[in-house]
Amino acid sequence: MEARALLQAAKRGDARALEELCALYHPRLCRYAYALTRSREAAEDVAQDTLVAMLRALPGFRGADAGKFEGWLLRIARNRVYSEARRRKPVPLPEGFDPPDPAPPPGERLERTERRTHILRALDSLDAEMREMVILRYEMELSYAQIAAAMEISQTRVKWRLRDAREKLRTLLEGEDV
Repeated sequence: MEARALLQAAKRGDARALEELCALYHPRLCRYAYALTRSREAAEDVAQDTLVAMLRALPGFRGADAGKFEGWLLRIARNRVYSEARRRKPVPLPEGFDPPDPAPPPGERLERTERRTHILRALDSLDAEMREMVILRYEMELSYAQIAAAMEISQTRVKWRLRDAREKLRTLLEGEDV
């Protein structure tokens, strides 16, 4: 079933549609939360909390469009991440951090680690809003409209801030072998 049909069925109380809707969006929520928190455990917690909040609030969701629904879900996840961040002290990213992958050859792994470290440092130099926009656009592949909805800002602001972020990243990564 496509996302829009699942959403409509779930809003009517169809338990199977609710289950499929959760299964459909859980990986994206985890990816988004991981990009913001850089912690697999925290990302999983945020995704679960977001889905629980969605289940409670779904009857009141007025949209019928799957894109708006995804923006709504990401906004819930974003709020959960920031609420948790206010409660905790930030943990600095360890030098040379590279999330575990299936074992690539050692040379390739070193190269990937160095490249990822350069990119993470460049992303860390962006302000929080820019960094989140870059993640939503290029990691989550959301449209400008979906980003604007998720962040509760105008599409024009999204376009301008992403342009500024790309320029800053280009400058920071210039000369790096990325």
